[in-house]
Amino acid sequence: FPSHDTDTDKYAMLAEGKFVKGQGAYFQEFSRHIHVEESRPLPADWRRYRVLDYGLDMLACYWVAIDPQGHGIVYKELCESDLIVSQAAKRIKELTTEEETIYQTIAPPDLWNRNRDTGKSTAQIFSECGIHLIQASNSFEAGCLDMKEWLFPYKTRHEQTGEEITTANLKIFDCCDFFAHLYRDW
Repeated sequence: FPSHDTDTDKYAMLAEGKFVKGQGAYFQEFSRHIHVEESRPLPADWRRYRVLDYGLDMLACYWVAIDPQGHGIVYKELCESDLIVSQAAKRIKELTTEEETIYQTIAPPDLWNRNRDTGKSTAQIFSECGIHLIQASNSFEAGCLDMKEWLFPYKTRHEQTGEEITTANLKIFDCCDFFAHLYRDW
């Protein structure tokens, strides 16, 4: 190892042959102590989005609020399997409170593929059930790069104390068990 490399986990894995679980399963930028926060009420005027992926194997829907400075917080999640589209839409609507104004619900392009039996797309069925979807980009590489930007830790000063802290542009509430589980520190 070069002397400038200070990653002790990497050293343990490569130099000592030890099994070490990394901090971020997919994104090395992720660290629980930086990205996961205790749940709290959010201001009503923050713009809110839902992002989802759907399949019979799993519906994954996340509610994200964007603060006035452009920082995001994943504040709610729904992960359920074996739901047909109408059931998935119903569950999403059940978990969206009357106080929440959802600006957009964003989903991957494959939900616009038409079913050969019904002639309808999953997006069309969601729409008929009251969940109107906006099509996201299908670029895996661009999505990973965007996520790395959102998760990238940086130093700033705490607004109230003036203390230097490490933060990121995307945070996740601790109530989002499935999401936090995917990336938790070991």
